[in-house]
Amino acid sequence: MKPKKKILEITKGAKVHCVNRKGAEEDPTFGICLHSLGILPANTLDRSFRERFLPFRPGDHREKVPRTHTWFWTFKHPKVGALNECCSAAPISFHNYKRNAESSFQELSNLYNVPEGVNGKIFEVPNKPTPFLHDDLPFQVDKYMNIPDPPRGQRIWKGPSVGMVCFQCESFRYKNYSTHLSHV
Repeated sequence: MKPKKKILEITKGAKVHCVNRKGAEEDPTFGICLHSLGILPANTLDRSFRERFLPFRPGDHREKVPRTHTWFWTFKHPKVGALNECCSAAPISFHNYKRNAESSFQELSNLYNVPEGVNGKIFEVPNKPTPFLHDDLPFQVDKYMNIPDPPRGQRIWKGPSVGMVCFQCESFRYKNYSTHLSHV
């Protein structure tokens, strides 16, 4: 079973799923899938619009990933930094370590896991959690962060009085998904 489907299965016979849609890029689609489960993804940028979750190694972000028209920059806020302004001083993850991972991880630990004051390290209170920067993206959402015309079968949030519903579902066993979960 593919990991995405495995993550989205719910026990007791009910299932929330993400439907295929045109332009289903990984990050936006995963955000929509989380939303269909009632999880609203949050903005994880630091106060300077630098990223905390990074798909490449620090040196690659700082030297080899300029702002260009590639998959990496699509849908990113225009204020997100590139090259030397790419990465938060308090990163959560870097990826793409295929060789010498153990020594690389030790270097990262020595650089980032230091007490305040060492190498100019300052601990800031993290930003208040906020949704992604929807106002600046090239699509619209309603007051519950749903796109105007979701694919048939997509689970969408319709507010606390209605809960999660299956969009345009006629034969779906649990049209109002939240009500079903409260009885499971």
